[in-house]
Amino acid sequence: AGLAHMHYSQVCHRDLKPANFIITDEGNTLRLTDFGLAVMALGEQKLLHSCGSLPFAAPEVLRIQSERSAAPSYSGFAADVWSLAVNFVELMYGLYSMDRLLGWVPKPPADGRQRLSDIQRFEDIWRHVPEMSVPSMHRVVDNMLRLRPEERWTIGHVIGDEGLGIAPTHRCTVPKCPHTLKLKNVRAR
Repeated sequence: AGLAHMHYSQVCHRDLKPANFIITDEGNTLRLTDFGLAVMALGEQKLLHSCGSLPFAAPEVLRIQSERSAAPSYSGFAADVWSLAVNFVELMYGLYSMDRLLGWVPKPPADGRQRLSDIQRFEDIWRHVPEMSVPSMHRVVDNMLRLRPEERWTIGHVIGDEGLGIAPTHRCTVPKCPHTLKLKNVRAR
């Protein structure tokens, strides 16, 4: 629900990984932390700068890192959904399970093109992974791990009725920020 609130507020986290989730001492609340890479993205605004941690970075983020093609851009919201799905995979199958599935043990390839190539094979790899202990969760993750961002579920789908079904009962009570930030264009020298 925290990521849904962020996306509703037009904020992309861009570094979802297990180290950025904490559980309260009581053990009943999960909190998302480390907003150092978070950015505001209005509407369908595309992002130009790649960031995030392996193996949680989305394919489109890895593409920017490896290809440096003309005018690369990506949806931070879709990239967050991919990253959240990888966190679910790690939660259900154990730490470093994504690395193991991609053949990145003991460490990911140094070459960005190789990492991208490995990720582009992921849908085929995922088809052969045994279903999660909660079958409906496997279907949700399957829809979150689509290589093409436009085919990937949004966070609204993930928490909605076709996904986890938590939207109606766990709505965030914090109102949407009524203020619009105006950022100056700053050019690097």
